[in-house]
Amino acid sequence: MYCVFWMYPDEKWGGLRPCCQLEPELMAAVKLCETLRSDPEVRFVTMTMEDPNNVGKMGVADVGPDYNWTKRRVIATGRKKANDDNPS
Repeated sequence: MYCVFWMYPDEKWGGLRPCCQLEPELMAAVKLCETLRSDPEVRFVTMTMEDPNNVGKMGVADVGPDYNWTKRRVIATGRKKANDDNPS
């Protein structure tokens, strides 16, 4: 199932009115997005999906014990630091 969201100008809402439409097929949802984006009045067109055939659990899983990622900061030799030009 795919859901297309967009905002449309509406004075009764005091600006932009939120809208959405469900589409069962991906290509129908993409076509709707293309149609909405071609309208200069429409704003914030986006699409989200829920795949019933999703593999695995929903959400974020814990990493395994062998996962060893670290963020390293590498500074090139001879490169000035940001505050080297400012005497204290």
